[in-house]
Amino acid sequence: MDLSQEVNVSFLLYIGTFGMLLMALAIIFFVVIYQRRLFTQHERLQKQDLEHQQALLKASIKGQEEERERIAQDLHDEVGANLSTIKLYVGRLVSALVSDEQEPDNPLVEQTNSMVDDTIQSVRHISHDLLPPVLNEFGLIDAIQDKFDKISQTGHIKTYFLHNSPSLRLPKFQELILYRIVQEMVNNTLKHAQATFFQLELHNADPALELTFTDDGVGFDLNKLNGQHNVSHTKGLGLQGIESRVSVLGGTLNYDSAPGEGTRISIVIHPS
Repeated sequence: MDLSQEVNVSFLLYIGTFGMLLMALAIIFFVVIYQRRLFTQHERLQKQDLEHQQALLKASIKGQEEERERIAQDLHDEVGANLSTIKLYVGRLVSALVSDEQEPDNPLVEQTNSMVDDTIQSVRHISHDLLPPVLNEFGLIDAIQDKFDKISQTGHIKTYFLHNSPSLRLPKFQELILYRIVQEMVNNTLKHAQATFFQLELHNADPALELTFTDDGVGFDLNKLNGQHNVSHTKGLGLQGIESRVSVLGGTLNYDSAPGEGTRISIVIHPS
């Protein structure tokens, strides 16, 4: 083989090698682009799925609140009014059964009146718990303070509410969701914690809103809780309700607890 032929062969080998290298690079480039597209599509689908779940969750919670509002209104307008009317009828029946000179002295009458009074108070309490009138009229801060004051008046547990924004007002739905979160945390402490006090700190660090709830109760095992996520134990503690509502507000939630060391719950949201 003469020199020119060797040069041609070498040239062809270089060309072939270069072509194969280009082809390999093209394949790698295609695979990378394809994987990026798959990843982007996967992320987009995940985001759409998350947004869909958030929309469903928000719609579900909104539906629950609307149903609570309807029940509260019915209790106030219908059941409460009917009970008050029943009490009036009981009074008239007693008056009809005794003479003008005789005072009714019947334990059954007294018990009936007492039961009607207790029932009226219970209906009023349930109605206010479902839809606190203070929340609608004066806002989140006053509603929380009112709830804490009523709990303190029982003498069973001390309550503390610290905040830096007495005139804070948020959209009605956001205030209602935040109130439900506080309500759930308080109920958990009263039912499960065996605490002597609980405290809520609400710090308005515009645009963020920070809530920190602490108690000195029995606490719980976080490792055990994480292992039992989405089962009856967490439902019993009411934590799923808190998590769902925080999620609807687009916030973050952190627990800090241990057996015998109380509980601390930190929530950060960014109200729109």
